Amino acid sequence: MQMPPELPTYNPYAAPISRLEDYPTHVLQLATRSSRLGAYLLDVLPVFLIAFGGAIVLPAFGNAGPGEIAHALTVLTGFGMLAIVIVHIVFLHKYGQTIGKRLVGIKVVQTNGMRCELWRFFFLRFLPLAILSSIPFIGMFIGLADSLMIFGQEQRCLHDLTANTIVIQA
Repeated sequence: MQMPPELPTYNPYAAPISRLEDYPTHVLQLATRSSRLGAYLLDVLPVFLIAFGGAIVLPAFGNAGPGEIAHALTVLTGFGMLAIVIVHIVFLHKYGQTIGKRLVGIKVVQTNGMRCELWRFFFLRFLPLAILSSIPFIGMFIGLADSLMIFGQEQRCLHDLTANTIVIQA
């Protein structure tokens, strides 16, 4: 009895084989350290302008004592900072960017490239470091460590690690 011929390795009737690896639809390009620094400086510039303008303008108002001027400057700076924080929250929620980040062309996303939710910005990115930074003596080292971590290979600060975020080119 004769044996049937061997089947070919290629089977035209077999289901197609495809790779199962995921390929990103776009490559996320990390923001440069200098663009992050520029965005930060642009974000804090209004606070300095409000405080500096108040320090120049308020003494010109009559016979107010130094304590009253200092109080008025504190209130003015506080309202200015509150306004800036509210604007930043709106921009972070809507675009994933603060005003400075928007001007520089960078934004914050999760490490998988997905949009970052507002709760993640507040509860994971901002609040833990704000609490740790308020600890006397240790807080200044935590703030310094947070800033210096950007010089690591991943270019992620401590607040990026706690929130699982990265800053990319927009």
